Amino acid sequence: MRSKLTVAGLSLLVAAGIVVALTPTAAPADATVAPALVIHEGGCGVLNGDGGVTFASIRNAVITNNGKGTGKLTCKVKGAPNSTGTAQIFNFDNTGLLCGTPSGATARWTNVVSASGNVTLSCHTP
Repeated sequence: MRSKLTVAGLSLLVAAGIVVALTPTAAPADATVAPALVIHEGGCGVLNGDGGVTFASIRNAVITNNGKGTGKLTCKVKGAPNSTGTAQIFNFDNTGLLCGTPSGATARWTNVVSASGNVTLSCHTP
C-alpha cells in the first residue's frame, strides 16, 4: 500500500492550479473564457512516484475553459522522484486529495508518474 499523504501534501496539491498560473506572459484580458492559456514558466505541485508531494518547474501547463465553467488544467513536469521503478497513478479515489484549479478545487483529477519521473497532472472542473 502507498504511504499516507500528509495534510501538507493536500495543501500543495490543492494549490497546484494556482501555482502554475503565476507566470502567464500573454494572458487574454478575460482568461475565464479563453480557449486555452499555455504556460511555459513557473511551477506545479504534483505527487511523485513515491507518493510524496514535489514542487517542480513546469515543462508545460495548459488551462482550458469552455466559458461554461467546464475546464481542464494539465501540468507536466520532469524529474520527480520515483524509486518504485514502475509507473504510478494517483487520483482522488486512492488519495482523498483535491486538485486546485483557477475554477476551484476538484476531485476529478489524475496524476501519472512514469518510471523515469515524468509527471502529468490533469484536473477537470465540473
